[in-house]
Amino acid sequence: MIPISARQGDNVASRSANMNWYKGPCLLEALDQLQSTVAQTEGELRFPVQDIYENEGEKIIAGRMASGTIRSGQAIIFHPSGKSATVDHIKKFPHRYDSASQGESIGLVIKEGGAFKALKRGEIACDAGASPQVSNTLVATVFWMNGEPLQKGETVDFKCATQQVPCKIKKIANRTNSSTLEVLEENAEELRDTEVARVTLKTEQYVCTDSFESIPETGRFVLMRDNDTVGGGILL
Repeated sequence: MIPISARQGDNVASRSANMNWYKGPCLLEALDQLQSTVAQTEGELRFPVQDIYENEGEKIIAGRMASGTIRSGQAIIFHPSGKSATVDHIKKFPHRYDSASQGESIGLVIKEGGAFKALKRGEIACDAGASPQVSNTLVATVFWMNGEPLQKGETVDFKCATQQVPCKIKKIANRTNSSTLEVLEENAEELRDTEVARVTLKTEQYVCTDSFESIPETGRFVLMRDNDTVGGGILL
């Protein structure tokens, strides 16, 4: 974590004399140290469903590959519904292909069966033998970025990939000042602007997620209040 002040320029392009306690790199130095991310083509399949429609009699499931590779003939399961299917082919408009990998926006065509009728936006296609976290109770590191604090017991919207469901804040632990990293309160009733905490969330419906460490695309999320983004986090 790098403490910065965009207004004062502290730790942005050079190290700040105003924060002698901080011994790490400035923001630009840290960015220079970043290495390009290698696509997770060999990781577990995660394909969040964005939309479902028909085109010239063909039923197509549209989305963007979050992780792994999908192939014709592959057995898959959609979570959280648990519906299974077999891939017929992949559309990368206007052409037809036998496979697709992380980062590609595709149309997925599955073989006829009951799965298609049950699917909706927010489902995530996974390998048949995969084990994503399908639960309604999540533990995450949350960064709050709104002047009105997040309250324990409050209900906000949880948005991860194409999933969006209401969630209740069950616990706020280790409320921390993001600038000094000082733990302000171990068991808090609220999380204030620019503070970080370990938060337990309970969603109204089951969701399909992963830890951020294992699959970043399905391990990060935002929290929304009245259609405004008010926080973000990573799943543990």
